[in-house]
Amino acid sequence: MALPVWYNPMTKPMVKWMSHQGGNCRDFEMDFYRCSSRTGPKKAAEICSAELEDLSECITKSKEFQRAVTMYRERKKQGKPFAKPPAGDVAGISK
Repeated sequence: MALPVWYNPMTKPMVKWMSHQGGNCRDFEMDFYRCSSRTGPKKAAEICSAELEDLSECITKSKEFQRAVTMYRERKKQGKPFAKPPAGDVAGISK
C-alpha cells in the first residue's frame, strides 16, 4: 500500500486508481491517509497503526473469517444442527 507523498492537482482524479475508494473500505482508507499525511510516510506505519489495522481487516476480512470458522467448529463440537439456508426468493434469486 502506497503512502501519500504529496497532494497535487492529480490526486483527486487518480484517487480510485490502485485504491479502495470505490469499495466498502473507502472510509478506513481515508482515515489512514489523513493520519499518514499528517505524520509523514516514514512514521505512518508506527503512529497510524490502528488506522492501518482497520484498513487491513476491511480488505482481507481475516478476523471475520476466523470468527466464522470458530463458530462453525463450536457448533459442530456441540452437535447442534446448522441453520437451513434461506429460500431462494429471499436473496432475490428465483428457483
